[in-house]
Amino acid sequence: NIAPVKSSVSVEKRDGKTKEKLPGAVFTVYEWNGSRYAATPLFQLKNEADGVYESAEILSYTDENKGKFKIIEEQSPEGYTKSGWEKECVISPFESKKITYHGDNAHQKGNGRCVDRPRAF
Repeated sequence: NIAPVKSSVSVEKRDGKTKEKLPGAVFTVYEWNGSRYAATPLFQLKNEADGVYESAEILSYTDENKGKFKIIEEQSPEGYTKSGWEKECVISPFESKKITYHGDNAHQKGNGRCVDRPRAF
């Protein structure tokens, strides 16, 4: 008997300047269905509030998915701009592995409003 090949994926979300890990993002994983990525996510990556988002479920190679998965950042951490971050990963039918990506976000810019206040003389 040959054991099934199982892989997992994680994303480390970081501040673009300081590289500090950021909690509060939402990542979803989509599976290839033979002709395109499924419209419904396979699952969300889990975060334990430390800025590292991991798959609680295993990615498995099938004849239909050919080992292709896409990870998309659906929501950025509070105070950060949505980066449009996404990665396609391909796993092997012969080798189990843990795939780790880094995703950086920039702080949102302020609205630049000035408030006039009366000055005391």
